[in-house]
Formats: sequence, C-alpha cells, structure tokens
Amino acid sequence: MALIKTRARGLKLDDTFAFTGTVSGAGGGIEVAGSFRLTTSFTGSANPITINYEEDDVYYSRIGSAVTESSGVFTMPSTGVYLIIVHTAVSYSGELNYHEMILQGSNDGFSSNVQTIASKYTAQADHGATAYFGASNAVLYDVTNTSNNKVRLRISSAQSGATTRGHTDNNQTSLTFIRMGDT
Repeated sequence: MALIKTRARGLKLDDTFAFTGTVSGAGGGIEVAGSFRLTTSFTGSANPITINYEEDDVYYSRIGSAVTESSGVFTMPSTGVYLIIVHTAVSYSGELNYHEMILQGSNDGFSSNVQTIASKYTAQADHGATAYFGASNAVLYDVTNTSNNKVRLRISSAQSGATTRGHTDNNQTSLTFIRMGDT
C-alpha cells in the first residue's frame, strides 16, 4: 500500500512520490506538432497550392509523428482535434488588389466533398509602389478519420500580378498543425 503525505489543505506538492503501476489522469502534453512552408513564390491565384511545400528545417523539431503533404493535400498522422494556423505573405505593385487565403477541408479525401473551413481577406489600395501584406487565420479541425479528413490551402487574388511569397529558409506562407486532444 502506498503512503501519501497529506496536509489539511491538500497534497504537499514539493514531496517526491514513488509511483508503481499505471498513473491515470496525467496528461501527456502535445503529441503531434509540425509546420510546413511554401519554398518559392508564385504569381496569381492557386486552387489549391499543389507544389513547393517543405517541412520546416531551420531551428525546427517536429513533435511526434509527421503530418504529411502530397500535391498540396495535408494528412494528419492520427485522429484528434488539431489547431491549424495558416499565414500567407503577399506582394503586389499596382492598385486595388485583394488576396484571400482559403483553408479547405474534406471528409472524403477531396474525392468530391470540399468545404472552406477558414478564410481571410487582406487588401491594399496603394497606387504604384510595391506593397507587402498578409493574412493569418486559425481553426480547430476534428480529424475522425485520417484517410478522409484532409486539408489544403487555396489562394484567390483579384489581380494576376499579386505574388504569394515563399522562401526555403523562413516562413512567409506557412501552415502549422498542433494536435490538441482526442476527438
């Protein structure tokens, strides 16, 4: 039988306890976290962005199993509720441009069901000078089936000359995935 030291007001947390067997109710922390970035810039819209992603590789270490990407479609390694954070960076020379970042989800692996799960507009109305602007958004996404629940990023630009920025050494357009808990 284990001895637990108690005080009238509860456990004395600076004591050391020797546990044997299984401890339940102790959270294990974040089990999956990873980040991807666009490595090169492109001009115009993309429905969806299908090429030039890489898993971050500068001062980076993934937690747990990897989120995978194929042709712009991201697959989570396990079921659960994921926090997905998306950033886009844009440059444009001209006037009156909007840029929409659209995170799409599917419950059938993008066979036929596509739904916008997060979107954000950003705009600039400069007259001639190159303007730099961006959009960010976050969503909780419930992955109940790793074969079917997938996401992808789409960019819609009002002007064909707008450039969605990417870089191989830092996150300009990026997606971050963090598994927050069970579904």
